[in-house]
Order: sequence, then structure tokens, then C-alpha cells
Amino acid sequence: MWSPAFSDALLCRPPGSDVFDHSLLSTVYVLHVLQTLVFLPENPAGSSPPFTTRETEIEPGLRIAYGRFHGGKPVPADLELRVRHAVWPFLRCAAIFYHFLTGMAAPKSLRKENQNVNDEYDDLMSYLALPRSFTEFLSSNPSLGTLGSEWVASMETALSHDGANRLGRHPRPVPTFAPLPRDYTDIIHLASQYSGCKIESDERRSQAFCLMCGEMLCSQSMCCQFKLDTQTVGACTYHSMTCGGGTGLFLRVRDNQILLLHGSNKGCFVSSPYVDAYGEPDPFLRRGNPLQLSQERLDQILRHYLHHDIADEVSHAMDQNGSLASLEWFHF
Repeated sequence: MWSPAFSDALLCRPPGSDVFDHSLLSTVYVLHVLQTLVFLPENPAGSSPPFTTRETEIEPGLRIAYGRFHGGKPVPADLELRVRHAVWPFLRCAAIFYHFLTGMAAPKSLRKENQNVNDEYDDLMSYLALPRSFTEFLSSNPSLGTLGSEWVASMETALSHDGANRLGRHPRPVPTFAPLPRDYTDIIHLASQYSGCKIESDERRSQAFCLMCGEMLCSQSMCCQFKLDTQTVGACTYHSMTCGGGTGLFLRVRDNQILLLHGSNKGCFVSSPYVDAYGEPDPFLRRGNPLQLSQERLDQILRHYLHHDIADEVSHAMDQNGSLASLEWFHF
């Protein structure tokens, strides 16, 4: 939501930027729409009616592009609405970026709570000085039409060579955590069945469950060491580089704690989402009470992850607790 403290401002094209910025924004927008059309499902659940044969109801630019990708299949009646829904997050991000880049305030219509795509889409297009009609967009920018046609042709080539599985689906789903069992004993059983250790041994190890992908790993153990550049690191640190781009969230099964990692030399522990009947976590399982998954606690951890707050959480915890800085986090 836009801050109500913003003052009213005149709209320019685009806000406070030059023709090069506008050209870049226009290009990304066109390719974004085409990418959406490539992977648009034919008949999503809840669409009514699913298709139309009256071509005059569909914007010509969208209809032609959809037909080219889908081989003349019937065009969905709600094609334009579905494209708007898919492009809406990009337009909002672009508008926020331009606001903080230029200081140009958004109009009042973009500061309302609980906006839907129909209420906000046209205002976003006006704020970013983009034509509201995709057909008008292409007709006023012939070079973009040419670029889009070439990109469509290359996309058709990729799809014809069974490249659909290698191409990213769009719109991209919101990231979420791997499913966790309701009862903590199921996690313990899963850890006891883990057989992916590099060294076969009866030694009692500490397993960690990756919240992002669901893989079970050895944690802070000499049995599973990997080479990361010139440094030897533990399984969780190495996995966080390949799975989370340097950010790791792991449930340490024996300790009933969440391990947060940022890079190879920073980390901290936070409370587990598994709590007892009184809503209290049981670190290191000292009390031995039955534990159940708290969806509220898990959602809170997920929000921190989606908001890119893990690095801040780790830094704040290390500032508050000096003993954390002495730990060799790359061994985890």
C-alpha cells in the first residue's frame, strides 16, 4: 500500500526518468506479457466461461500473440484479465522502484488498501506512462513489435525442442516451505531413517531438515564435509549456497531449534515451530512433552524469509549475543 503521507503529484512519463528508462521499462513489460501468454493455462479452475469464439471481444494484440503460441486454440474469454493478474506484480514493483528512485509520489488512487487488479491496473499504467492497450503499445512502438516477434520465434524453437521443462513458468508461484509433519515424532522418525551420510557409521549424528526444499542433512558433523571455493564447510552451509543462494533455514531435529545461516560465517538459532500443549517450544527436548507444529510460528519464519529478513535477523542476534560470533558457522 502507498503511504498516505505522500503528497499529490503530477504524472510524467515515466516519473522523473528519461527516454532510455522508459524504453527499458517498455521492453521488459512487452516481454513480460509475452512470457505470460506462453505459459497461460488453457482452462484454469473457476473460469466461466472458459473460452470464446467472438474474436472482437479480445484485444487484437493479445489474441494474435496467444494464437501464435497456442496453435489456434480457442482464446480464453478472460484472457485480458488473466494477463493483467500476471503482470500486476511487476507493475507494482516498477512503480515502487520509480517512486523511491525519483521521489515522485503516486496518485491517491494507488494508496488505497485491498486494491484489486481492476481498480489498480489502469492507474499503474498511467503512473508509469504505459499505454493501457497492448495493441496500442505495439502500434506505437514498432521496434518493440519486431523485438517481440523475434523473441516469440525463439521461444517457439525452444518449445518445439521440448524446452518447456527448462523454461521458467510464469507467473511464478510465491515461494513456500517444504511440508512439515504435524507431529514432531514423525520428524524424528524421518531423521532416524536418513541414509544420505557420506560415511557409514553407527555414530549418533545431528540431522537438520532444510525448510526450503525438505532435504535431510547432517549438521555440524565431520562426516559430511564439502569443498566451497578454498574452504571446507559443513553440509548445511554447503546446501545453503546451492539451495538458498547463501541463505539457509534448517530444523535441527535433535535440538528442536531453527538454524539460520547467512553466508559461510554467520548464523544464529531461533525457536522451533514445534510447541507443546501450552504453546511453548522445547529447545533440546529437555522436557520431553509431545510437540505439535504451530502454523502461526511457521508462517512467521516464512514471512521473514519472503521479506529477505534472514540476514538482518542473523546480524541482530549476533550483536545481542557475543557468544554466537565465536562459533565456526561454516562447520554446520
